[in-house]
Amino acid sequence: MLSDSAYYGRENSDLCDEHNIKPIFKSLHVLMFSVVHDLKSYVKCIELEKAVMKRVKISLIIGIYRTGPPLSKNF
Repeated sequence: MLSDSAYYGRENSDLCDEHNIKPIFKSLHVLMFSVVHDLKSYVKCIELEKAVMKRVKISLIIGIYRTGPPLSKNF
C-alpha cells in the first residue's frame, strides 16, 4: 500500500501489520511521481491498442477486398 509520509506513525504501521499489508510511506512529491508514471504508462497502452486495432481494421479491409466476389464478365 502506497501512502503519504503524513500517515507514517506507529498506529498506522501496527494496523498494517495486523492486516498483513506492507506499507510504503513516501514523501508526497515522490508518491505523485509514481502516480504520474502510472498514468503515462496507461495512456501509452491505450495508444498502442488503438494503433494495433487500426492495423487490424486495415488488414481486414484488404482481406475482404482480395477475397471479395469475382467480377462479372457481363456488362
